Amino acid sequence: MATILQIPSLRDQQSREVKRLLMKHLRSFSDTLEVNDVAHVPLYQQLAVNIVWKVRIPPCSKRNIRIAFYYDEYGNDQQLFIPTWQADPDPASRLQITAAEYWYSYVVATSKVYVLPVAQLRPWFNQHSQHLPAHEVKHQLPDQLASIQAVGRFVPTQRLLRELDELEIWPLNRLQPSKRVA
Repeated sequence: MATILQIPSLRDQQSREVKRLLMKHLRSFSDTLEVNDVAHVPLYQQLAVNIVWKVRIPPCSKRNIRIAFYYDEYGNDQQLFIPTWQADPDPASRLQITAAEYWYSYVVATSKVYVLPVAQLRPWFNQHSQHLPAHEVKHQLPDQLASIQAVGRFVPTQRLLRELDELEIWPLNRLQPSKRVA
């Protein structure tokens, strides 16, 4: 019987490395109790949550912050690619973020992490998405017939910076936020 080794793609390896750096950065905050990668937990998969960040809230409370992590290969300095549900009647109108409180979008082209509060992003996106062009992108997996398909909208980063109060941008090489995210 032959053994088949499943070798992760370069994209998967890079995505895991960026997520590892983000988690390490979150652990560096003094009020962090723990940071967990929950991407393989079925309950969190259904909720589209990848990271749970448990923090101490003075004087004696705790809070779990749910984070959706997205590895954006399509965005650049001028725009972020925001994925939406494919099965929706208007597939480019609904965010593909269900239960996360924050959406961390790592843009490969810029090596920056955009930290977006979902409580602000969702109503903004629902109000403005019909004015943003819908896109369907396909990514061919190396040495395979299968491809990954993504549906979403490109959103101008300058507009997000103007219209979302709590948006932050973290350069990957430093991962030092300008202010507290929780």
